[in-house]
Amino acid sequence: MPDIRVKYEPGKYYAMADAAQHDMVVTIKCRSCRKTVHYWASDLVKVVGPDHPVARPPWRCSKCGEIEFLQVSREMRTAHKPMTGLVVRRPVKQVMRWLWKNERI
Repeated sequence: MPDIRVKYEPGKYYAMADAAQHDMVVTIKCRSCRKTVHYWASDLVKVVGPDHPVARPPWRCSKCGEIEFLQVSREMRTAHKPMTGLVVRRPVKQVMRWLWKNERI
């Protein structure tokens, strides 16, 4: 069976599904408050969808609320660069929340 994986080319447009195929770690760093979070691309596919561009931040910074200062990078796991000791954020479960509003009667 032929290999149908997308070839990794630096600088090319990548959807989240492409990054997941290459077992990439997506790093989101806020240049405003300096918070850094690492995610597996395969986990982000479940949350934002396979067609979401890797270079676009999926949400605002949870610490300062900014989106303009978020920097997204991706890194491939290789034998030359093992990612030992890296803390990666993983989804546990999806929680549905009710939104409430006050009404004057």
